[in-house]
Amino acid sequence: MTEESNYKCLCNLHVRKGASVIAIIEIILAILAIVYYAFFNVGLSWWFWLFYEITQIIVCLLVISADRSDHAWLYLPYLIITALGLIGFGIYAFFCIYCVIRLPGHIRDDFDNAKDARDYYNNAFIGTIIGILVNAYFWTVVFRAFKYMRNAFEGRCENKDEGPIDIGEDANSSSYLKEKLTTIIKRVIYISIAFTALLIFNIS
Repeated sequence: MTEESNYKCLCNLHVRKGASVIAIIEIILAILAIVYYAFFNVGLSWWFWLFYEITQIIVCLLVISADRSDHAWLYLPYLIITALGLIGFGIYAFFCIYCVIRLPGHIRDDFDNAKDARDYYNNAFIGTIIGILVNAYFWTVVFRAFKYMRNAFEGRCENKDEGPIDIGEDANSSSYLKEKLTTIIKRVIYISIAFTALLIFNIS
């Protein structure tokens, strides 16, 4: 059976409850972000960020639903979206470093002087690293919740004293989605590396 003490997170919360708390926090932040987009002009990126925040709300609601329904696979959409976000953060962090070290002319033109431009991307890099650390921690908590629920479910299925349990779609869906998650992340990493190289090549 699963060792409960191995599945604790910040504030000594069980990872299942911790995942739900994280989901609630992210839902609140996403709603605040949508309100901000509604009142302030953020340019052509408005639709992209609106779509991202709505997607974030949906996957966070699935995390809460996973805790209440004991369906481990409901954690997977959050894990996939957050993993993609972390890759995006990583690409932007490298881009910030590139701009600080070798400031392209067309980016320099958007600022009053080169110092302001480098200061902006230096601060953006620090903020991005903080975002990576926070989101990486959130990802690990939700992943541990997924792992706990999956292991607990398998443990119940192997317990003969409880009689036969119909694992049905839940076990099959979890196995299938886990394989798809691994494949998607690998492909996105390869694409991200190629995209980063192409981006640096084009702006240099």
